[in-house]
Amino acid sequence: MHATTFAALIAALLVSVSARAEGGSRAPLNPQFQQECGSCHVAFPPRLLDASAWHQLMTSLNKHFGNDASLDAQTRSSIESYLQHNAATRERLTPAGKPTQRITETAWFKREHDEVGAAVWQRASIKQASNCAACHSQAEQGRFNEHQIHIPR
Repeated sequence: MHATTFAALIAALLVSVSARAEGGSRAPLNPQFQQECGSCHVAFPPRLLDASAWHQLMTSLNKHFGNDASLDAQTRSSIESYLQHNAATRERLTPAGKPTQRITETAWFKREHDEVGAAVWQRASIKQASNCAACHSQAEQGRFNEHQIHIPR
């Protein structure tokens, strides 16, 4: 095997292993999604909700957790397509029959954060469980590696 080919295979393997260690494969960043959704909060990785939840969320943007986050039809459709294509499977996220649009209510989120006490979420530096960037320095890039967490005081 040629050295360049071998190096490329090793690099691809390392990216794959790294992505799995961070909770699954990472979707490619979508500039439109990053701009529209990331202007108000972290543009949460599509793998954190299933396709049904993303559909429900995208079709109710006029009442998006108490805010009007409406988009024009073409932008909404484009972003929803990206989210659906890269969504998680329900089995990974929630017990059967308990769909949710809130990432912090998913079984996965609760399992990953079970050691975080309720008082931590209330800290002024964090404010709420959905403020991923408070502890995850690479949340904006969709990376949540547990070795790169810093819980602020």
